[in-house]
Amino acid sequence: MNKFLSMLVLLICTNLATMFAQNTTLEVDNQYPGWLSSKIPFKDQASVQNLTVTGYINGTDVKFIKELINNRQLLHLDLSDANIVAGGDAYYIDKWKNDYKIMRDNVIGLYMFCGKLRYLSLPKSITYIETSRNTDDSFCDPIDTLIIGGNLKEIRYLDLYKANKYLEIREGVSSFYDYQLSHSIKYRIKARNVHLPSTIKELEEGTFNTDTVKVNVENIDYFGYGCINKHYFPGVPGVLDIDTLTFSQDLSIWNVYAFYLKNGTTIFLNKKLKEISLKKKKPSISYGPEGGALTAKNLIIHAPSREPINIESEDLEIEDLLTTATVYVPKGCVEAYKNQLPWSNATILEEKIPVTGIKLDKDNISFSKIGETTFLNASIFPEDASNKNVTWESSDTKVAIVSKGKVVCTGFGTAVIYAVSADGGFMATCIINATTGIEGITDDAPQKVVKRYDITGREISQPVNGINIVKTEDGRVLKTSVKRK
Repeated sequence: MNKFLSMLVLLICTNLATMFAQNTTLEVDNQYPGWLSSKIPFKDQASVQNLTVTGYINGTDVKFIKELINNRQLLHLDLSDANIVAGGDAYYIDKWKNDYKIMRDNVIGLYMFCGKLRYLSLPKSITYIETSRNTDDSFCDPIDTLIIGGNLKEIRYLDLYKANKYLEIREGVSSFYDYQLSHSIKYRIKARNVHLPSTIKELEEGTFNTDTVKVNVENIDYFGYGCINKHYFPGVPGVLDIDTLTFSQDLSIWNVYAFYLKNGTTIFLNKKLKEISLKKKKPSISYGPEGGALTAKNLIIHAPSREPINIESEDLEIEDLLTTATVYVPKGCVEAYKNQLPWSNATILEEKIPVTGIKLDKDNISFSKIGETTFLNASIFPEDASNKNVTWESSDTKVAIVSKGKVVCTGFGTAVIYAVSADGGFMATCIINATTGIEGITDDAPQKVVKRYDITGREISQPVNGINIVKTEDGRVLKTSVKRK
């Protein structure tokens, strides 16, 4: 009986623990606007920190979410696949008794996501974000991570400047605009790590308001002066904090004062780049961070143009940029760069073109007698690869041997010839089929030897230790093993 009671008590306690267990991560599909609160058990409302909502949300649902943000523990909100619809309660009432409601579908309203959120992914379906300088925008408080865009085509800086650490703009957004805030650095993008979509092609003057920023710029066709700003020195470029800078294939002018670079940055220029310019604009303050664009050391620059790219400069600062740089240029163009200032200040080297593949001219070879030879030709791709060296190897030297593409039949059976590129280790193969064997003989055999070869197929005048291939007076090709003391 006591055992039964103990088990019953244990079962009840287990059920109670399960009943009152609190979830910190929830995914909710809300198909009926206004019903989101009923989708989340009361016990979880106090504990949820990470919430993903799909379906539809109206003002009533936003009001509930704001309660979770401001009076509970919600820090991470993912609305990527949710849809905001008009209607429901006022989600916010300010101190002047003004209420804020959702009046239109797919619109982010003022004060909608104020609070202590650290992560916010806005719906992909939104088409507009209401913003006002007087109300300090829709987010109010800094957000560590902000993901925005989808149906939005244009985004104002005011929509973005609350992103504190990481900002991701989805594909489809084509431009930023400043909402008549061209002189207000405060409202520029402050996030230190930014992912831009391929649909954004231009960075305007002063796009980013930060000392340093990691941002993908490989799709940008135009860099405005100081598009990365040092926020405490307006007009002075900040540092593009990346290890490798790959320019868009459509960029034609690189304004060096668009941003500074850190030491050791690898730069891939493009074939359409016609000018590297320093004279468009210069910082109003004679100041640049250590390791900045014009003081950066040990830059590695890959220049694909056969003609040295024109560098427009009103001073000698570009020489400082190139003095410690290493510039790789196309084959045959080293002297052209060495003979043109200011490129001549750099270390100019020929670009190493890597191997991408290898192919043999034969896939199969058949031999009918020992000593028979043929040649394999290896093609290296691309044709202008810098290192075309190839190593050769046979899987069975008792069947066939190979040296520099020359294949010699040494016996009966099957073997594989391997050709391996020295650069990259790319491999091509050829199958050897030797269908006729040979007789073994000794050196004291009565046949008269008219020619003798070593195992590589090289003709020799005297027997050598190991396998010898001989041609007899009667026309036979034989193999013999020679052992000399």
